[in-house]
Amino acid sequence: MDTASIVVGTCLKKCPQPEIEMREREGLLHHFEIVEGQERLKRPKCVIDRMVKEYKRPAAGQDVADPETLRPVPVLHQTIDYLYSIVTRPNTEWYHIYDYVFDRLRAVRQDIVIQDIQGLDAISLLEKIIRFYILAVYRMGNKITPSFDPTINNQHTQECLKRLLSLYNEVDGPHSNQIEFESIYLMFNLGDTSALLHYLDLPTLIRNHPHLNLVYCASINYLLQNYVKCLRQIKKLTNVLCLCAAHRHLCKIQQSSLYIMSVAYGSKNCKYPTCHLEDLLCFNSQEEVENTLEKCGLPVKDGSVCFQKSLFKQEDKVSWKPWQQLENLLNRCNLTDILLGKSDRIQLPNISDLSLNDR
Repeated sequence: MDTASIVVGTCLKKCPQPEIEMREREGLLHHFEIVEGQERLKRPKCVIDRMVKEYKRPAAGQDVADPETLRPVPVLHQTIDYLYSIVTRPNTEWYHIYDYVFDRLRAVRQDIVIQDIQGLDAISLLEKIIRFYILAVYRMGNKITPSFDPTINNQHTQECLKRLLSLYNEVDGPHSNQIEFESIYLMFNLGDTSALLHYLDLPTLIRNHPHLNLVYCASINYLLQNYVKCLRQIKKLTNVLCLCAAHRHLCKIQQSSLYIMSVAYGSKNCKYPTCHLEDLLCFNSQEEVENTLEKCGLPVKDGSVCFQKSLFKQEDKVSWKPWQQLENLLNRCNLTDILLGKSDRIQLPNISDLSLNDR
């Protein structure tokens, strides 16, 4: 982009004043922005500090590059920080939180694009945004609500991840969060050959980081359909967002494993203990194992399953279920700190030892 045409925002609020006035006048305030106790009024008043610019599609005749409506980098960071304070809001359904935060983050991304924000500023903003998308993959599961479609959320996640990894390559480092996001990208795209090839192009010390190398091995084993070994490696991970990315593949891994076992151990006289499957395939309980087996058409009796290929049937639609290992981690951490990158970070290797070529 021609530097002469770059626009720098001058709006120092989370929401431009004209938009605040228009949305209050037209009754377009979000529940999170209204003065407490006025939710049922036809024209409630807003709390100025809670107002955040909403996403609007560019329209003919609309000046999207008006500096007075664009927020500079520090204000964009302030906006995201505020949005993530809402994530821990008590007595609020998560889909309400997702609806609001997703829309406002989309407006942040729009401001980034219009101002052509690049370099370290773009990296720091994208890192924060991606963390929310990844957490939403787990929190929302495969529910489709008026505010959430997993396909759309995944598209936004992929776009931001690929842009971030490209920036890591373009901007001189080291980048303190690169290991975390390289790991998330591999885990989100488990078994994907393009993601695996991207890993092989990374600098040696980045590629050989124990955490990233473990994620790579899990992805390779997924590709090779060695699901038990893949899950064994995933269970060693302690990063919350990596596990959130892994969870989207868990039900498929479990069902694929059960099909393979139905072929390998297919015999009317062979009984396999369901308690062994609970640990082997990362089920939360023996009851969950038995329910899954019954949905797959496999008979369960006296704590054992009889694998038979002819009886196995794939579930058309797998319902979302929590993962106890991940739930335990989430219960012990502060979600706002996780989203802002203040905790659960993965340390870089001794990057000072990298040669200029490796960097």
